[in-house]
Amino acid sequence: MTGPSTARDETFGTQRIVARSVLFVTVPIGFIVLLAANLLWDIVRQNVSPAALTSWPLRLAVLDTPTSAALLGAAAGLYFARLQWASANRPAIGLAIDDEGGQFDPDSPRWRFWTYNAGPGYAVVKRFAYAIRPYGVDPAAMSTEWLRPAELNHVFERSGLVDGEDYFVRWYAEGAPFSPVPHYSQGSMVAWFRPEALARFAQIDVQMIFLDANGDTHERIFPFMDRLPSVTAKKVASIRRSGSVPSSPVSAGPVDD
Repeated sequence: MTGPSTARDETFGTQRIVARSVLFVTVPIGFIVLLAANLLWDIVRQNVSPAALTSWPLRLAVLDTPTSAALLGAAAGLYFARLQWASANRPAIGLAIDDEGGQFDPDSPRWRFWTYNAGPGYAVVKRFAYAIRPYGVDPAAMSTEWLRPAELNHVFERSGLVDGEDYFVRWYAEGAPFSPVPHYSQGSMVAWFRPEALARFAQIDVQMIFLDANGDTHERIFPFMDRLPSVTAKKVASIRRSGSVPSSPVSAGPVDD
């Protein structure tokens, strides 16, 4: 998996497939290629003299042309049907940010960050990882790797934040289900932060790696600080202008894949 990007436009973090299922994609493609190769080989054999068919390698025959063509058509049809089904049943992971009661009050003490599966397919969590950059720190000075939850908490604590008072980050085990829900509030609250905690960071990204029902692996990145509601962003900017944001140490280890 790649490290967190420096491009922060509206397309950053879009859900993408990073690995296809070996059983449902690679193996069928290999089978189709073999059938196509056999079909072409048998067509070549039909266009040479009978005498040439008595010598190697033209004497080699596995399947005749009608059988190869029928199997190739069936395999290709099933493969494209599988692709269409996979596309129609792909999970859609989204991000939502609100405060208690969804009032978007500029003076709200906590801002909540939700992830949810808008469906129609279900997802299974493979990994959650994090990338952060303290406010005022040169991006070049930061690691481009992803942090595990324990490492993230270590960095937050060194920044003077108290877990459960200034912030909360949920830990997800591999294999956790992510079922489709009709509304983001029925999804999962990944984290919450006080505005004073958000003001200490220029970047808080969450990387979600998950499997779908077809065995494909997806990646979705949530750039929290780039998706703040306008009232929250103004509150954070006001806190920074007040000069109450201390310098944050930079120390964290990368995720080992």
